[in-house]
Amino acid sequence: MSTDNSGQSREALEDRLIAGYSRTSDFLSKTKDLLDEAENLPIEHKKRLPEFTGQWSENNVESHINELERIIREPKVAQSEDRLKEIGVTEEKIDTIKRDILQNYSDIDALASEYEQLKDEFSGYVEFLIEEDILVNQLREEGPVQTRHHIEIDNEAKYQNLTSLDNLPRDLKETFFREVFLDERSIDEVQDLDRWVNTLKGHGVQVAFSDDISQFIENCETTVSRARTLCNEYGYSNSKVGEWIDGLKVSKAKDELSTRIDQAEKERERLQRELEEYCELMGREVPDISEVPELEEEVSNLYEDLLDKIGANGERLLEFLLGKSDELPEDQETGDLLDTLEQIRPLLQRRLERE
Repeated sequence: MSTDNSGQSREALEDRLIAGYSRTSDFLSKTKDLLDEAENLPIEHKKRLPEFTGQWSENNVESHINELERIIREPKVAQSEDRLKEIGVTEEKIDTIKRDILQNYSDIDALASEYEQLKDEFSGYVEFLIEEDILVNQLREEGPVQTRHHIEIDNEAKYQNLTSLDNLPRDLKETFFREVFLDERSIDEVQDLDRWVNTLKGHGVQVAFSDDISQFIENCETTVSRARTLCNEYGYSNSKVGEWIDGLKVSKAKDELSTRIDQAEKERERLQRELEEYCELMGREVPDISEVPELEEEVSNLYEDLLDKIGANGERLLEFLLGKSDELPEDQETGDLLDTLEQIRPLLQRRLERE
Protein backbone atom coordinates (compact mmCIF):
# COMPACT_ATOMS: atom_id res chain seq x y z
CA MET A 1 0.00 0.00 0.00
CA SER A 2 2.77 2.35 1.01
CA THR A 3 4.77 1.30 -2.04
CA ASP A 4 1.87 2.30 -4.32
CA ASN A 5 1.55 5.72 -2.59
CA SER A 6 5.26 6.39 -2.96
CA GLY A 7 5.06 5.56 -6.64
CA GLN A 8 2.15 7.89 -7.16
CA SER A 9 3.91 10.72 -5.33
CA ARG A 10 7.03 10.22 -7.44
CA GLU A 11 5.00 10.32 -10.64
CA ALA A 12 3.17 13.49 -9.53
CA LEU A 13 6.49 15.14 -8.70
CA GLU A 14 7.93 14.16 -12.06
CA ASP A 15 4.87 15.59 -13.81
CA ARG A 16 5.26 18.86 -11.94
CA LEU A 17 8.94 19.05 -12.76
CA ILE A 18 8.30 18.34 -16.43
CA ALA A 19 5.54 20.98 -16.53
CA GLY A 20 7.74 23.48 -14.72
CA TYR A 21 10.67 22.78 -17.05
CA SER A 22 8.40 23.20 -20.05
CA ARG A 23 7.02 26.46 -18.70
CA THR A 24 10.48 27.74 -17.91
CA SER A 25 11.66 26.84 -21.39
CA ASP A 26 8.76 28.83 -22.85
CA PHE A 27 9.67 31.82 -20.67
CA LEU A 28 13.33 31.61 -21.69
CA SER A 29 12.50 31.28 -25.37
CA LYS A 30 10.09 34.22 -25.32
CA THR A 31 12.50 36.33 -23.30
CA LYS A 32 15.36 35.58 -25.74
CA ASP A 33 13.18 36.60 -28.72
CA LEU A 34 12.15 39.81 -26.97
CA LEU A 35 15.73 40.72 -26.09
CA ASP A 36 16.79 40.11 -29.69
CA GLU A 37 14.05 42.50 -30.81
CA ALA A 38 15.09 45.01 -28.19
CA GLU A 39 18.52 45.30 -29.82
CA ASN A 40 16.89 47.23 -32.66
CA LEU A 41 15.19 49.75 -30.37
CA PRO A 42 16.46 53.32 -30.01
CA ILE A 43 18.52 53.97 -26.89
CA GLU A 44 15.73 56.00 -25.24
CA HIS A 45 13.39 53.02 -25.56
CA LYS A 46 15.97 50.58 -24.22
CA LYS A 47 16.29 52.73 -21.10
CA ARG A 48 12.61 52.16 -20.43
CA LEU A 49 12.90 48.37 -20.27
CA PRO A 50 11.97 47.30 -16.73
CA GLU A 51 14.17 45.20 -14.47
CA PHE A 52 12.66 42.22 -12.69
CA THR A 53 11.87 42.80 -9.01
CA GLY A 54 10.01 40.74 -6.46
CA GLN A 55 9.79 37.02 -5.81
CA TRP A 56 10.56 34.42 -8.48
CA SER A 57 7.07 33.05 -8.86
CA GLU A 58 5.49 31.96 -12.10
CA ASN A 59 2.93 34.75 -12.00
CA ASN A 60 5.56 37.44 -11.32
CA VAL A 61 7.82 36.16 -14.10
CA GLU A 62 4.95 36.00 -16.57
CA SER A 63 3.82 39.55 -15.71
CA HIS A 64 7.36 40.83 -16.18
CA ILE A 65 7.70 39.16 -19.58
CA ASN A 66 4.33 40.57 -20.68
CA GLU A 67 5.47 44.06 -19.67
CA LEU A 68 8.69 43.57 -21.65
CA GLU A 69 6.66 42.49 -24.67
CA ARG A 70 4.40 45.52 -24.40
CA ILE A 71 7.29 47.96 -24.29
CA ILE A 72 9.46 46.23 -26.91
CA ARG A 73 6.85 45.40 -29.53
CA GLU A 74 4.69 48.53 -29.09
CA PRO A 75 7.10 51.08 -27.66
CA LYS A 76 5.08 54.13 -28.67
CA VAL A 77 1.85 52.64 -27.36
CA ALA A 78 3.60 51.74 -24.11
CA GLN A 79 5.00 55.26 -23.82
CA SER A 80 1.58 56.77 -24.45
CA GLU A 81 -0.04 54.51 -21.87
CA ASP A 82 2.58 55.38 -19.27
CA ARG A 83 2.26 59.08 -20.09
CA LEU A 84 -1.48 58.99 -19.61
CA LYS A 85 -1.05 57.15 -16.32
CA GLU A 86 1.26 59.94 -15.17
CA ILE A 87 -1.59 62.46 -15.40
CA GLY A 88 -4.04 60.19 -13.58
CA VAL A 89 -5.80 58.22 -16.31
CA THR A 90 -6.52 54.70 -15.09
CA GLU A 91 -5.46 51.57 -16.95
CA GLU A 92 -9.12 50.63 -17.34
CA LYS A 93 -9.81 53.89 -19.20
CA ILE A 94 -6.64 53.59 -21.28
CA ASP A 95 -7.80 50.19 -22.51
CA THR A 96 -10.80 51.91 -24.15
CA ILE A 97 -8.51 53.95 -26.44
CA LYS A 98 -7.65 52.54 -29.85
CA ARG A 99 -4.05 51.41 -30.41
CA ASP A 100 -3.63 53.61 -33.49
CA ILE A 101 -4.36 56.66 -31.34
CA LEU A 102 -1.83 55.56 -28.75
CA GLN A 103 0.79 55.10 -31.48
CA ASN A 104 0.98 58.92 -31.70
CA TYR A 105 3.19 59.30 -28.67
CA SER A 106 4.42 62.81 -29.45
CA ASP A 107 0.85 64.09 -29.64
CA ILE A 108 -0.13 62.19 -26.49
CA ASP A 109 2.86 63.71 -24.71
CA ALA A 110 1.88 67.22 -25.87
CA LEU A 111 -1.66 66.63 -24.60
CA ALA A 112 -0.41 65.41 -21.23
CA SER A 113 1.97 68.38 -20.95
CA GLU A 114 -0.88 70.79 -21.68
CA TYR A 115 -2.94 69.23 -18.90
CA GLU A 116 0.01 69.35 -16.47
CA GLN A 117 0.48 73.04 -17.22
CA LEU A 118 -3.20 73.66 -16.54
CA LYS A 119 -2.97 71.74 -13.29
CA ASP A 120 0.09 73.73 -12.19
CA GLU A 121 -1.70 77.02 -12.81
CA PHE A 122 -5.18 76.03 -11.62
CA SER A 123 -4.65 73.27 -9.08
CA GLY A 124 -7.96 71.95 -7.80
CA TYR A 125 -9.92 73.46 -10.67
CA VAL A 126 -9.08 71.31 -13.73
CA GLU A 127 -8.96 67.82 -12.23
CA PHE A 128 -12.54 67.27 -13.42
CA LEU A 129 -11.09 66.71 -16.91
CA ILE A 130 -9.62 63.43 -15.66
CA GLU A 131 -12.10 62.57 -12.91
CA GLU A 132 -15.12 62.90 -15.20
CA ASP A 133 -13.38 61.17 -18.15
CA ILE A 134 -13.78 64.31 -20.28
CA LEU A 135 -10.20 64.18 -21.53
CA VAL A 136 -10.29 60.41 -22.22
CA ASN A 137 -13.64 60.60 -24.02
CA GLN A 138 -12.45 63.42 -26.27
CA LEU A 139 -9.15 61.61 -26.88
CA ARG A 140 -10.99 58.45 -27.86
CA GLU A 141 -13.38 60.28 -30.19
CA GLU A 142 -11.24 63.07 -31.67
CA GLY A 143 -7.59 62.12 -31.12
CA PRO A 144 -4.84 63.86 -29.14
CA VAL A 145 -4.41 66.97 -31.30
CA GLN A 146 -8.06 68.08 -31.19
CA THR A 147 -8.30 67.15 -27.50
CA ARG A 148 -5.31 69.36 -26.71
CA HIS A 149 -6.99 72.25 -28.56
CA HIS A 150 -10.14 71.64 -26.50
CA ILE A 151 -8.35 71.99 -23.17
CA GLU A 152 -6.14 74.92 -24.15
CA ILE A 153 -7.04 78.15 -22.36
CA ASP A 154 -7.17 81.10 -24.74
CA ASN A 155 -7.64 83.78 -22.08
CA GLU A 156 -5.65 82.75 -19.05
CA ALA A 157 -6.31 86.03 -17.22
CA LYS A 158 -10.06 85.36 -17.42
CA TYR A 159 -9.71 82.15 -15.45
CA GLN A 160 -7.27 83.68 -13.00
CA ASN A 161 -9.82 86.39 -12.28
CA LEU A 162 -12.44 83.71 -11.68
CA THR A 163 -10.30 81.82 -9.16
CA SER A 164 -9.44 85.02 -7.30
CA LEU A 165 -13.03 86.18 -6.71
CA ASP A 166 -13.33 87.13 -3.03
CA ASN A 167 -17.02 86.67 -2.30
CA LEU A 168 -17.63 83.11 -3.51
CA PRO A 169 -16.59 79.94 -1.66
CA ARG A 170 -13.94 77.66 -3.17
CA ASP A 171 -16.30 74.80 -4.03
CA LEU A 172 -18.64 77.16 -5.88
CA LYS A 173 -15.74 78.68 -7.81
CA GLU A 174 -14.63 75.17 -8.79
CA THR A 175 -18.13 74.47 -10.11
CA PHE A 176 -18.20 77.73 -12.07
CA PHE A 177 -14.67 77.12 -13.42
CA ARG A 178 -15.87 73.80 -14.83
CA GLU A 179 -18.98 75.36 -16.37
CA VAL A 180 -17.05 78.27 -17.90
CA PHE A 181 -14.39 75.88 -19.19
CA LEU A 182 -17.05 73.73 -20.88
CA ASP A 183 -18.89 76.82 -22.23
CA GLU A 184 -21.89 76.10 -20.02
CA ARG A 185 -21.72 79.50 -18.28
CA SER A 186 -20.11 82.84 -19.11
CA ILE A 187 -17.36 84.37 -17.00
CA ASP A 188 -19.34 87.63 -16.94
CA GLU A 189 -22.22 85.90 -15.15
CA VAL A 190 -19.88 84.60 -12.46
CA GLN A 191 -18.27 88.01 -11.97
CA ASP A 192 -21.72 89.60 -11.75
CA LEU A 193 -22.69 87.13 -9.04
CA ASP A 194 -19.54 87.96 -7.09
CA ARG A 195 -20.45 91.67 -7.19
CA TRP A 196 -24.06 90.96 -6.19
CA VAL A 197 -22.92 88.88 -3.21
CA ASN A 198 -20.55 91.67 -2.18
CA THR A 199 -23.39 94.21 -2.38
CA LEU A 200 -25.74 92.03 -0.35
CA LYS A 201 -23.13 91.40 2.31
CA GLY A 202 -22.64 95.15 2.51
CA HIS A 203 -26.35 95.47 3.32
CA GLY A 204 -26.03 92.86 6.06
CA VAL A 205 -27.88 90.13 4.15
CA GLN A 206 -27.09 86.55 5.18
CA VAL A 207 -25.72 85.01 2.00
CA ALA A 208 -26.09 81.22 2.30
CA PHE A 209 -25.12 79.35 -0.85
CA SER A 210 -27.59 76.65 -1.87
CA ASP A 211 -27.34 73.55 -4.04
CA ASP A 212 -29.78 75.12 -6.51
CA ILE A 213 -27.25 77.45 -8.12
CA SER A 214 -29.65 78.86 -10.71
CA GLN A 215 -32.21 79.83 -8.05
CA PHE A 216 -29.48 81.31 -5.86
CA ILE A 217 -28.20 83.45 -8.74
CA GLU A 218 -31.74 84.60 -9.56
CA ASN A 219 -32.40 85.55 -5.93
CA CYS A 220 -29.16 87.54 -5.69
CA GLU A 221 -29.73 89.34 -8.97
CA THR A 222 -33.35 90.22 -8.16
CA THR A 223 -32.54 91.40 -4.64
CA VAL A 224 -29.73 93.67 -5.83
CA SER A 225 -31.91 94.96 -8.67
CA ARG A 226 -34.71 95.86 -6.24
CA ALA A 227 -32.26 97.55 -3.90
CA ARG A 228 -30.97 99.65 -6.79
CA THR A 229 -34.53 100.52 -7.81
CA LEU A 230 -35.27 101.84 -4.34
CA CYS A 231 -32.07 103.89 -4.42
CA ASN A 232 -32.05 105.13 -8.02
CA GLU A 233 -35.76 105.48 -8.78
CA TYR A 234 -37.25 106.28 -5.38
CA GLY A 235 -34.26 108.07 -3.87
CA TYR A 236 -33.66 106.05 -0.71
CA SER A 237 -30.12 105.84 0.58
CA ASN A 238 -28.10 102.63 0.64
CA SER A 239 -28.07 102.80 4.42
CA LYS A 240 -31.88 103.01 4.55
CA VAL A 241 -32.24 100.01 2.22
CA GLY A 242 -29.70 98.19 4.37
CA GLU A 243 -31.85 98.80 7.46
CA TRP A 244 -34.78 97.06 5.82
CA ILE A 245 -32.91 93.86 4.91
CA ASP A 246 -30.17 93.65 7.51
CA GLY A 247 -29.96 90.11 8.93
CA LEU A 248 -32.36 88.59 6.38
CA LYS A 249 -31.57 85.66 4.10
CA VAL A 250 -31.39 86.44 0.39
CA SER A 251 -34.85 85.06 -0.45
CA LYS A 252 -36.45 86.97 2.44
CA ALA A 253 -34.59 90.14 1.50
CA LYS A 254 -35.92 89.80 -2.06
CA ASP A 255 -39.51 89.61 -0.79
CA GLU A 256 -39.02 92.47 1.67
CA LEU A 257 -37.71 94.80 -1.02
CA SER A 258 -40.63 93.90 -3.28
CA THR A 259 -42.98 95.07 -0.52
CA ARG A 260 -40.92 98.23 0.00
CA ILE A 261 -41.11 99.10 -3.71
CA ASP A 262 -44.90 98.78 -3.66
CA GLN A 263 -45.06 101.01 -0.60
CA ALA A 264 -42.65 103.52 -2.13
CA GLU A 265 -44.76 103.80 -5.28
CA LYS A 266 -47.93 104.49 -3.28
CA GLU A 267 -46.11 106.98 -1.07
CA ARG A 268 -44.71 108.79 -4.09
CA GLU A 269 -48.13 109.10 -5.67
CA ARG A 270 -49.59 110.47 -2.42
CA LEU A 271 -46.79 113.00 -1.93
CA GLN A 272 -46.93 114.18 -5.54
CA ARG A 273 -50.66 114.88 -5.14
CA GLU A 274 -50.02 116.88 -1.98
CA LEU A 275 -47.18 118.73 -3.68
CA GLU A 276 -49.44 119.77 -6.54
CA GLU A 277 -52.16 120.89 -4.11
CA TYR A 278 -49.83 122.97 -1.95
CA CYS A 279 -48.14 124.54 -4.97
CA GLU A 280 -51.51 125.54 -6.42
CA LEU A 281 -52.63 126.90 -3.09
CA MET A 282 -49.41 128.88 -2.74
CA GLY A 283 -49.43 130.00 -6.38
CA ARG A 284 -46.17 128.28 -7.17
CA GLU A 285 -44.96 126.16 -10.07
CA VAL A 286 -44.93 122.41 -9.33
CA PRO A 287 -41.31 121.15 -9.22
CA ASP A 288 -40.37 117.98 -11.07
CA ILE A 289 -39.54 115.66 -8.16
CA SER A 290 -39.83 111.87 -8.17
CA GLU A 291 -37.69 110.70 -5.26
CA VAL A 292 -39.64 110.00 -2.09
CA PRO A 293 -37.31 111.56 0.51
CA GLU A 294 -37.05 114.77 -1.54
CA LEU A 295 -40.82 114.81 -2.00
CA GLU A 296 -41.30 114.42 1.75
CA GLU A 297 -38.97 117.35 2.41
CA GLU A 298 -40.55 119.57 -0.27
CA VAL A 299 -44.11 118.84 0.90
CA SER A 300 -43.10 119.51 4.50
CA ASN A 301 -41.51 122.85 3.54
CA LEU A 302 -44.54 123.87 1.50
CA TYR A 303 -46.85 122.99 4.36
CA GLU A 304 -44.80 125.13 6.73
CA ASP A 305 -44.91 128.02 4.25
CA LEU A 306 -48.68 127.61 3.97
CA LEU A 307 -49.09 127.71 7.73
CA ASP A 308 -47.02 130.88 7.89
CA LYS A 309 -49.32 132.40 5.31
CA ILE A 310 -52.72 131.46 6.74
CA GLY A 311 -51.82 131.68 10.45
CA ALA A 312 -52.87 129.51 13.37
CA ASN A 313 -56.61 129.89 12.79
CA GLY A 314 -56.21 129.16 9.14
CA GLU A 315 -54.21 126.05 10.00
CA ARG A 316 -56.94 124.76 12.26
CA LEU A 317 -59.58 125.52 9.66
CA LEU A 318 -57.55 123.79 6.97
CA GLU A 319 -57.06 120.72 9.13
CA PHE A 320 -60.80 120.68 9.80
CA LEU A 321 -61.65 120.90 6.12
CA LEU A 322 -59.06 118.26 5.18
CA GLY A 323 -60.47 115.88 7.75
CA LYS A 324 -57.41 115.98 9.96
CA SER A 325 -59.32 117.53 12.86
CA ASP A 326 -62.93 117.51 14.07
CA GLU A 327 -62.84 120.94 15.73
CA LEU A 328 -63.38 124.35 14.18
CA PRO A 329 -61.20 127.28 15.29
CA GLU A 330 -62.65 129.09 18.30
CA ASP A 331 -63.40 132.83 18.45
CA GLN A 332 -62.93 133.19 14.70
CA GLU A 333 -63.93 136.60 13.38
CA THR A 334 -66.14 136.50 10.30
CA GLY A 335 -63.68 138.54 8.25
CA ASP A 336 -60.73 136.32 9.20
CA LEU A 337 -62.74 133.22 8.43
CA LEU A 338 -63.69 134.54 5.01
CA ASP A 339 -60.08 135.51 4.26
CA THR A 340 -58.91 132.04 5.24
CA LEU A 341 -61.59 130.35 3.17
CA GLU A 342 -60.61 132.53 0.21
CA GLN A 343 -57.01 131.40 0.56
CA ILE A 344 -57.79 127.71 0.72
CA ARG A 345 -60.61 127.79 -1.83
CA PRO A 346 -58.39 126.58 -4.76
CA LEU A 347 -57.37 123.55 -2.71
CA LEU A 348 -60.98 122.68 -1.95
CA GLN A 349 -62.00 123.14 -5.59
CA ARG A 350 -59.25 120.82 -6.76
CA ARG A 351 -60.21 118.20 -4.22
CA LEU A 352 -63.81 118.32 -5.36
CA GLU A 353 -62.89 118.14 -9.04
CA ARG A 354 -60.68 115.10 -8.48
CA GLU A 355 -63.39 113.32 -6.50
